[in-house]
Amino acid sequence: MALVERTRPGPGILLLTLNRPEKRNAISMPLRDALAEAIIARQAADRVIVLSGAGGVFSAGADLAESATSHVDQRLASVDRLAGVMAETDLPVVAAIEGGAWGAGFELALACDIIVAASDAVLALPEVRYGFIPGSGGTQRLARATGRHRAALAILAAEPMTVGEALTLGVVSRRADTGQALDTALSIAARIAAHPAAAVTAACRAIREGVEMTLAEGLALERRLVRPLAGSDELRARAGAFVAGDRAAQNT
Repeated sequence: MALVERTRPGPGILLLTLNRPEKRNAISMPLRDALAEAIIARQAADRVIVLSGAGGVFSAGADLAESATSHVDQRLASVDRLAGVMAETDLPVVAAIEGGAWGAGFELALACDIIVAASDAVLALPEVRYGFIPGSGGTQRLARATGRHRAALAILAAEPMTVGEALTLGVVSRRADTGQALDTALSIAARIAAHPAAAVTAACRAIREGVEMTLAEGLALERRLVRPLAGSDELRARAGAFVAGDRAAQNT
């Protein structure tokens, strides 16, 4: 049984499903490596990745059993490799959270570009309860999303975050009805996949890299990314269609 199932439910959409339902999709080193490989092996026709979990839950967090059988440096190397692959892929990644995302599972979702969560999902970073801290980017990504003080409450007090609060704070991009997170994520992915690939890639890069820069640096990056698109055949064709009144070309 593959640790990460790969399917293509629609044009340009690569659906990657964490597939350890018997462990509530606990994230092990082999699962991280399988996910990294699946992202690297995307096909040329793929335009967007959707990440979900089998068995009605996104992920219960890190596989704690690994702590007794592997060295921390091995686990951190696995974390860093996946983080690097996700940061470098030219495809946007959409997380679809049903049930909940705890610990390393929530951290994995935070590394995605868009997060869709079912209204009853639980989002939590409970590591301090076990004498540990979030070690897959959670302390940094959550603080950048919510601000220092709310992140401190979530991490230091191990207080779960509701989807409603996460939506208000900008951690979650879209709230879905219970059982509809994946369908909602796929609908968003279909809209992304219909847009010109070069523009999506450039916009994704501008957002990902820009949030780590000063405003001036981010604007300079945006300018560099705009220039190659400005004279593209795709832009001329779509702009011409718009001017001619064919608005359907922009709304499909």
